[in-house]
Amino acid sequence: MRIALVANGSRGDAQPLVVRGVELSRRGQQVILGVSPNLVAFGEKAGLTTYPVGPDSQQFSESPEASGGWPPVMSWP
Repeated sequence: MRIALVANGSRGDAQPLVVRGVELSRRGQQVILGVSPNLVAFGEKAGLTTYPVGPDSQQFSESPEASGGWPPVMSWP
């Protein structure tokens, strides 16, 4: 059986799928994993064929867009 597991998010989203993928692979299934570009090496290190999907989650989490611009930056004279 061929199985694709896809997680578009942080390592916390991808890690459970990596564990499932490793177990499915051990049981003889053909597994491919799709994760954020910054997590491709994580999937490959687990022995899974891994492809980048979506934005880099680390880069996004460090961007101003991730926090919605809150709290506002205030400067005092």
